[in-house]
Amino acid sequence: MNWVPVDPQFLHGTLRGYRVRFKEHAQLNVADWIVKIVNSTTQRFELTGLQAQMEYEVQVLAFTIKDGNYSESVVVMTERGGM
Repeated sequence: MNWVPVDPQFLHGTLRGYRVRFKEHAQLNVADWIVKIVNSTTQRFELTGLQAQMEYEVQVLAFTIKDGNYSESVVVMTERGGM
């Protein structure tokens, strides 16, 4: 997945990085989110360890000393696994 960097006018301090979170779309429990942290110059992240033909919900936020708001959710379907 990739994203557009946060516009500096919306930052309240120095950008420290991004949090990428994802989960199986059907999961409703907040504890089901898997969160990865990437540095402030990263605008691309590869989600690994996903199951074939499964819907996942993905969000990103930028953080300074505090977290910003998560983006709108994007729901994606993984491809079919090998035979």
